[in-house]
Amino acid sequence: MVAEWINLTGDSMFPFTIDDIERWSIALRKSSDAKIKVDIALAHGTSCYFKGRGKGPCSEDVEAGHIVQRCNGGPLNVENGQIECRAHNNQRREMSIEEYMKSGKTTEA
Repeated sequence: MVAEWINLTGDSMFPFTIDDIERWSIALRKSSDAKIKVDIALAHGTSCYFKGRGKGPCSEDVEAGHIVQRCNGGPLNVENGQIECRAHNNQRREMSIEEYMKSGKTTEA
């Protein structure tokens, strides 16, 4: 368990909980692109790009999305990356941001 090898004290100034660190370590160790995903979150924030833009509620899980999708030749780098919740990322699929915003799709049930 992560808590055993981090060994934080109760008065620690560390801004994340043990649960946050454990969840991130599990998610990131599954990805060879982990560093770039962290860099994207640091550069662009940790909230879904589509939050509050009329595309419905966000899911709890966040992912590194692409401004120009990989299937359309977009690279996985900080400049082409943004944070998207899993619901919006899965719904958007191969659409550009403009196409998705114009579409009638929302994550509402």
